Amino acid sequence: RGETQPKRSEPRRRQLSSSTMKPYRGSSSWYGGGRYGGGHGGYASTLQQQHVKRDVERREQRAAQAQAQAQAEPEEDEDAADDVQFSDYAPAKLRVGKAHPDPVVENASLSAVAPPDLPADCLRGLPERVVEDGALSALQLESVAYANLRFQETLDNGSRCGFFIGDGAGMGKGRQLAGIISQTALSDGIKKHIWVSVSNDLKFDAERDLRDIGMDGLLQVHALNKLDYKDIKLDQGIIFTTYASLISGKRTGRKPIRRLDQLLKWCGADFEGCLLFDESHKAKNLFAAGSMKPTKVGQAVTELQQALPKARVVYCSATGASEPRHMAYMERLGLWGSARAPFKSV
Repeated sequence: RGETQPKRSEPRRRQLSSSTMKPYRGSSSWYGGGRYGGGHGGYASTLQQQHVKRDVERREQRAAQAQAQAQAEPEEDEDAADDVQFSDYAPAKLRVGKAHPDPVVENASLSAVAPPDLPADCLRGLPERVVEDGALSALQLESVAYANLRFQETLDNGSRCGFFIGDGAGMGKGRQLAGIISQTALSDGIKKHIWVSVSNDLKFDAERDLRDIGMDGLLQVHALNKLDYKDIKLDQGIIFTTYASLISGKRTGRKPIRRLDQLLKWCGADFEGCLLFDESHKAKNLFAAGSMKPTKVGQAVTELQQALPKARVVYCSATGASEPRHMAYMERLGLWGSARAPFKSV
């Protein structure tokens, strides 16, 4: 979901230019008269001919090997790899809301999977004008509804289940995150939330998305990097922080003060607000792989989730994972670690 219809393009072919081609050892550009000096012209000429002959023999041998390999292997259809089928997307179980302003498609294999049923009050708390005026489109409302449905469940360890938004770029994922905060604040009266993203400038985008769905004046967005390292004296609001700020700190005396500890103290042990990880793939390297060490971001994201078991966790990324280990930080999805999980732990 969230992918535009791909256009057919010719497969890229490697091209050689004068800037990428290196001179063969034994060609005139390596063994010219200046290389050996003008006094050994006959010897240089004979040596050059020998090297050129060897180069020709090597190239002929490589060409013969490549031709034999091509004949032994069946020729693949270059267009087959790009022959992915897409289907038009529309919410299957949600019957309210206006259509998304842009055409949306999803992989045909995904469209064959039926989503869970939604209860009648799945959008409780959201203002009617948000639905009727299209401030949130039908597919954006669908994400809000399924996130709320998921938050009603718990994992075997007692933590609240989380939700993942994997829509493609340009689908308005920030507006969906704002909608999730709005429903949580208006239906459950929870007024403390955390929004983590990759840039401080995205704070203004978050404020715009909240304003567009009628949340301006109800919850103010505060940038963590603009606050000092003392206790946060806010009874309500949205703390916006970057992943870089999340792992930053300040040394005062012997013990350093971490921004992470500052956030946890503000939340309290019974925090039930939204914990939104925008561009969550920044935490993908939680475990070491080869020579790569675990990242501080991955460790901080995991620590934040484990310290706030009642938080409503949302992971949001168009590129959530390229291999299974990149999903290690998404422990609230319940994909492993319990008898109910669809995948076994190894």
